[in-house]
Amino acid sequence: KEVVQSDYGKRKGHFRSWWNIVDFISIFLVYIYTFSTLVRGVGSGSVPLAVATTLCLTLKLLAYLRGFDSTGWLISVLTQNVLDVGGFVLIITVVLIGFMLCFRLLFGNVEGTCQLILDNGDSIIQECGKKPYGTLHDSLFSTFELAILASYDQGHFDESDYTTLAVLIFVLAVTIV
Repeated sequence: KEVVQSDYGKRKGHFRSWWNIVDFISIFLVYIYTFSTLVRGVGSGSVPLAVATTLCLTLKLLAYLRGFDSTGWLISVLTQNVLDVGGFVLIITVVLIGFMLCFRLLFGNVEGTCQLILDNGDSIIQECGKKPYGTLHDSLFSTFELAILASYDQGHFDESDYTTLAVLIFVLAVTIV
C-alpha cells in the first residue's frame, strides 16, 4: 500500500511524513518476521525482530488513531512532546555518561551481590553476581538506577575505596538529575 501510494518511490514527498515511513517500515518488518518464522519454524522467530516489529505496529496504530476526533489531538500533543523533549534527552544523556564514568571509577572494585551456597559435598561456596560497574553497559544501567531512580545499595558505598567522595558524587548526581 505504501509503495503504491508513493508511486513506487517516485514521489519523494510521500516519505517526508514520518508516519508514512513508520507504515513502510512496519509492513517491511512484518514480512521479514513472517519469512524468518517460516524458515526457522513456528515459535522460533527472532525476538529482537519481533520487538522492533511490535513497536512499529504500535506506532502505526497511533497513526491510525490520528483520524478520530477523540484521539487525534492527543496524538498531536504526544508527537509535539516527543519533538520538544529532544534537547532535554541530549542533556540528561551527557550528564548520565559523565556520572557513569565517575561511578565506574568509584565503584569499579565493588563486587556484585554474593550468596553462600551449600553444595552436595556439604562445602560452602560463595557465588557473587557480576560487578554492577564492571562494564560500561552495566555502569550505565547502574548509574541510571542510582541517579534517576535514586535506587542504590548502601553496600556499594561501604565497599568503595573512596566512600566520602562516592557519597558526595551521589548527592551531586541526584541533585542535578
